[in-house]
Formats: sequence, structure tokens, C-alpha cells
Amino acid sequence: MEDEDINHALLHCPSFKDVLQAQLSFLQKSQFQRDFAQVAAQLARRNKSSKIEKLFLGAWGLWYRRNQLIYENEQLSPEQALDHPLSVYHEYKIAAEEQNKGLMPQCRWKPPPSRVPKLNIDGALFHDQCRLGVGMILRDEGGHVIFTASRPEHELSDPMEIELLAVLSGLHICFPLGLCDLQVESDSLLVVQ
Repeated sequence: MEDEDINHALLHCPSFKDVLQAQLSFLQKSQFQRDFAQVAAQLARRNKSSKIEKLFLGAWGLWYRRNQLIYENEQLSPEQALDHPLSVYHEYKIAAEEQNKGLMPQCRWKPPPSRVPKLNIDGALFHDQCRLGVGMILRDEGGHVIFTASRPEHELSDPMEIELLAVLSGLHICFPLGLCDLQVESDSLLVVQ
């Protein structure tokens, strides 16, 4: 039986290795898969900064999975553990590229087409209060408020899950009211995509 150190966890653990190598394909080609520090050093020597970032994001995902199990008694699959940091990384990269192009995000509300209401949703996580919630507002093309709602939520800790729950909560209010043809807008790029 192998010692459960960082090398085992990130490079050899059967429950995490396949997922990590599928997402970080450069690990499959590595001649030196025995040691995490050697993998990172080799990538640094080759000036592969984006691969180093992804390697450490994988480590962060594994640490997140461990903490969810220990402190929240929640068992995340290896896929969930790796998807979380990689999606945050992806969203950051897109925002950084837009900023480098001089494209600053627009923070103004844009009206929907005529006779199509627009549902704006958002999820919020208040770490200092150990609370989270979702909020929504439905407006017509003139910006007139049709309804607003907010509510606290429980049992979630992933920002992406909170944003998705906000969309679902908004749709659960709209559909019974017969509002099926509507636009949904979120501040989370990954939720929108």
C-alpha cells in the first residue's frame, strides 16, 4: 500500500488519477509521474505557466474535495472536485482577456425585446455570516418591475451551484404564472454559456 502523501493524492490515487489525467492531458505524457514537485519543476523549466496553473488548480480541487468531506460530510466525485477550480480558472481567463482588449463589462440593464420579459437572477454567498441566498427580478421591455423575490438557501457551498439554483428558482416562479417566453440574465458567464 502506497503512502497517502501529495504524490499519491495527485498522481497515483486511483479515484482521482484518471480524472486528473483526462483534464490535464500533459500528465499522461509525463516521464516523471512519480513526484509532484518534479512535474511542477519540469513544467517550469519548459516555461509552461498555464500547465503549472492547471496542475495547482487540480491540487486545489483535491484539497477542496477533502475539506468538503471532512468539514461538510459531503462526498464530491473526482469530476466535481476538478470541475470547480477549472471552471473558476476558465471564467477568470475570459474576464482577463476581455480586460486586456479594453472591453470592460457593461453593468447596465438592457431591455428585452417587446413583449418578452427579462428575468435577472443572482446568487450570493456570505462567508462571514455562513449564509447564502438567491434573488431575482422580472421586468418588461420598459423596465417596469413585474415581480422581485429573494430567499435564503442552504446546503450549497459552490458558487456555480448557487448561480444555477438562482436560475432554477426564478424559472419555478415564472412558469406557473404562464411566463415561459422570457430572457434570463445572470452575472455568471459559465451559467449563461
